[in-house]
Amino acid sequence: MSVSLLREVHHVPGVRGWVRKQVLRSVARVVEWTTKLPGQGLNISQVEDWLWVGGSVARAQYRALADRGITAVIDLRAERCDDEVALAQLGIELLRLPVVDRYPPSVAQLWQGVEWALPRVLKGGRLYVHCEHGVGRGPLMGLAVMVARGWEAHEAYRKLRKARWQATLNDRQLEGLADFTAAWTSPPERAKARVS
Repeated sequence: MSVSLLREVHHVPGVRGWVRKQVLRSVARVVEWTTKLPGQGLNISQVEDWLWVGGSVARAQYRALADRGITAVIDLRAERCDDEVALAQLGIELLRLPVVDRYPPSVAQLWQGVEWALPRVLKGGRLYVHCEHGVGRGPLMGLAVMVARGWEAHEAYRKLRKARWQATLNDRQLEGLADFTAAWTSPPERAKARVS
């Protein structure tokens, strides 16, 4: 794992940094709870013109995704799945990469998501990546796509957190981001070996 990435992301050293991380984790759990309250709007955040990140969207709210110009969705939930037929009726493509909550997608899953997303984004499409609450798995996939588009991982994380304060990757997820970044930026023959 890249220790420098952790330092860039959690840039408060020592005990203060540890306390800060625990507070952020607690805030993330509260955010998860509040996303389940009725009467809330869409739990999504725009990071870039082409990238949206967030939590699950009810089937009745799929039209709101289409109204924002979203053309592709990556769903990272293992616990449930978006309705592919309902999304397709609105012209939205779906890729499902199931990942258990609070764990990172594998490097292979991140790679698959990036390779699926890039051609759609480069054609002018808009991407929405999500998990259940928009705290860990969804933001991590969004970061992987940003890294693939040339962002430094720590700069991408800061940009995403500025757009979506709820995004709080845990240590396993930060390791997953570091592993993907190393694989993506490696020479092709080494990268293929790391993903397999």
